[in-house]
Parts: sequence; structure tokens; C-alpha cells
Amino acid sequence: MFRIRNDSDNDLNIIRIENGKNDSLVTIVPEFGANVSRLQLELNGKAYSLLDGNHSQKEFAGQRMFNGAHLVPFPNRVKDGRYRLRGKEYRL
Repeated sequence: MFRIRNDSDNDLNIIRIENGKNDSLVTIVPEFGANVSRLQLELNGKAYSLLDGNHSQKEFAGQRMFNGAHLVPFPNRVKDGRYRLRGKEYRL
């Protein structure tokens, strides 16, 4: 079962979603575009951190790139500027 709680980490307010069965978790920073600051998954009893996210307001303010930014629906090129999502076609 998952637990969702509001928390703080350094000087950031975060939403923390934890898997109650293992050490998997995600932290989201609402004040900075709902950025994912941490994604940790467990495999065979070992926890792996999958993101190099920002962990303070200073890191967010000083960044030139967007660690944890949403890349939806695609993080790369879209052939002919078109894509389908849930049966609907979109053009860029």
C-alpha cells in the first residue's frame, strides 16, 4: 500500500509517495513546477536512486537545465510533428 504525505526536505515543501512494502519512493516539489526531485526504486532488496534531482531552493534557482522536468508525451523528436494519444491525433 502506498502512503502519501506532505513533508519538507531542506528548505523545500515536498509531496512524498512511499511504497509501504519496500524502499521505493518518489518526491515531488509543487512550488517548482511539480518537479520530481527523487525517484528511488527497490530491486532484490536494494534501493536504487534513478534521478539526479534538485534538493534545495538554491539548486532550483541556480539551475540552467531542468532536472526532473516533465517530458510528456515525448522527450525527443516527433516524426512529422504528429502523434496519437488515447485515440486522438495531435499536431505540433
